[in-house]
Amino acid sequence: MYDAHFLRVQSDPKTRALIKGTNKIVGVREAKRLEEKYVDPLTKLPVIPKVCSQKVDHFAFTAHSLENLNGETALHYACKTKLCDVLQKVYPNGNWKTERPIKKSKEIPKLVPDISGRIDGKPIAIEVQNSRISFEKIMERTLNYTNRKIYLLWVTPMKEHPENGIVFRPSKQLQFLHHLYYHRAYFWVKGSEIISVHFSLATRYITETEYYTEDAEYVQHGGYEKTYKVNRTADIGKSLDITKDFKCKIKEPDEDKFNPIAKMPQTFLFKDNRTKWW
Repeated sequence: MYDAHFLRVQSDPKTRALIKGTNKIVGVREAKRLEEKYVDPLTKLPVIPKVCSQKVDHFAFTAHSLENLNGETALHYACKTKLCDVLQKVYPNGNWKTERPIKKSKEIPKLVPDISGRIDGKPIAIEVQNSRISFEKIMERTLNYTNRKIYLLWVTPMKEHPENGIVFRPSKQLQFLHHLYYHRAYFWVKGSEIISVHFSLATRYITETEYYTEDAEYVQHGGYEKTYKVNRTADIGKSLDITKDFKCKIKEPDEDKFNPIAKMPQTFLFKDNRTKWW
């Protein structure tokens, strides 16, 4: 069972790396002995082994790598660069870029999407969601993109593929995105693959108990499934390809009337083209 940590995107200390130019994975102490050049498996940026007496041995990014990361987590960086690369390869006329600024206007502030480009002439932006962005900020950015008539996809990076049927507690941010995208949220693990997840109700079994009170009254409790108030079950759909399984969609306000978090006006979304599977 997963808890709220299922949704976190920060990386743990890196204890393994790839020998540069190969697919061979090595640990820190082995790397120190081999004295090869190494890269981070996610970002392919240079790393160096550090054997420490005060903390866990790990691979650290070089100064050049840190300049490329620019304060981001490695997972965030890998997600945006990988998705941008595959979109540019499939849609070379879309002019796909990372961190391309969109100038502010009188009504709309400056926007800097993680990824932006065009498909069939339609402007599309992709934002990589992380735990530091508040629910209010996600809602504000979504509306700002809609006011620019830019179709938006929010995606959350993960270090590994989630398991179907796990029980977890989604953050308020992900609850909002789940309702915004027609009761599914999107996660990235590698390449062009996007994982769509529906948050189904989660239950737990209340063990049956029976006893007699001091007044000899027979009492029976339990023996049934109780629905969690906040926890949900991950109902994972078929993996999606960012280059062919998504479409532009304008969502009208009345389609969001059952959103328990926030009622949204019209929104421009880049969403998957699958029918519901749950």
